[in-house]
Amino acid sequence: MNQGYGIYVELLRQSIRLDDPVMAAQEAERIINENNIDWDELYDYADTHSVKPQLAHLTERVSNDIIPDMFRRKIGSALQKNLYDQLGTFADFIKIKQLFHERGIALIPFKGFWLAYNYYGSLADREATDIDLYMHFSDFDQAGELMHSLGYTAETNMPYFGRGELERKSCEYTFNKYEDGRIISI
Repeated sequence: MNQGYGIYVELLRQSIRLDDPVMAAQEAERIINENNIDWDELYDYADTHSVKPQLAHLTERVSNDIIPDMFRRKIGSALQKNLYDQLGTFADFIKIKQLFHERGIALIPFKGFWLAYNYYGSLADREATDIDLYMHFSDFDQAGELMHSLGYTAETNMPYFGRGELERKSCEYTFNKYEDGRIISI
């Protein structure tokens, strides 16, 4: 029975609270006890908003008897898969960082695995599907050559931007690589 997205959003909100994890778990228990939760729908909301790791941790703090074992296993598996994916992303970053370092190009990672580790304390605790890097725009041409040497190609719409237009409007350029059935975006 769909009761509206409000209860699901509120559960997700409790899962991302870092100010008081105990209070968040208590509020989540209250919401669960007062509502008929469609666990598949909750999972879908967490997936849509990329907060499955946070929801997994919230379920660890909530009483075992009010969350179905099937949901705990499903959300726990999602957390493990995210860790596996983020370890792969981190390994890709190390390869790129090493090559760029050898060429004297400084890279600064942000968001993604970097934020997960520095803010949450674990690579598994934030979903990300790409590697976001800052670099000086003067290194743009050399960076493109290096990315191509690693098997990355410019995203389809990227070559249409001229260098000057890119620098004025966006300062963002995306490279993709398909490997082991996954896409790696930089």
